[in-house]
Amino acid sequence: MPKKIHILLALLLLPLACSPKSDTEAGKEQAPTTVTVCAMGEVDSRWLTLMGETLQASFKVEWKPGSAMDYPEGAYNASRNQYDAPTILKYIHKNQPPTEGVMVLVEGDLYREGRNYLFGYALMPGNISIMSLARLDGSAFGYQPTDTKTVPRIIKTTVHEFAHNLGLSHCQHDDTCVVSDTLGLKDLDNKQMNFCPTCERWICMVCGMEVEEGRERMRKLFEKYGLVVEFSPLEEN
Repeated sequence: MPKKIHILLALLLLPLACSPKSDTEAGKEQAPTTVTVCAMGEVDSRWLTLMGETLQASFKVEWKPGSAMDYPEGAYNASRNQYDAPTILKYIHKNQPPTEGVMVLVEGDLYREGRNYLFGYALMPGNISIMSLARLDGSAFGYQPTDTKTVPRIIKTTVHEFAHNLGLSHCQHDDTCVVSDTLGLKDLDNKQMNFCPTCERWICMVCGMEVEEGRERMRKLFEKYGLVVEFSPLEEN
């Protein structure tokens, strides 16, 4: 099977997913330099702050808190007790200024047709991404939420989804890279919170940062939240 088909199947099937734009949609929006971070449903504001600080550290973008959103009509599927991610994404896209980004932490459990659940869902490229707190805090899996687990999961998923917004597809170089495919909660927990060197160089170029600047910004974020992360050696030029 051709490599391009493998990549497309990965994008369609994995819990950390993106929604590729059609030819008529792609390119209409510039990469966001300001991102509004908000909740859909009842979400602790500290998680929104964590998401915003992660965006600022990892991508050198400004962020601001936004007003809580209501679930759009038709998003809830009572038979599954879940919310349809594409319906939510389309609703936000319709009501969002095209030059500003938005990242939404959804209280409820997300899914899409053909997938049992999603950790996150993003336009690629684009300016909108959503994440499910029900999956990231483990409650949808029957686990008691703990900050020790939830904090790194939110950081990883925020970075993963916004990287998709910037146009970066799933990493094919390192299966522990934060932008690599995520097959489930255990896989998410085992992934790094930072990029592999190849994805790191790409992100720094797109965001106008030197690699060491990007690493220093991320180190400060990790230190603030009591996390210790080792960066991979840089590739030789």
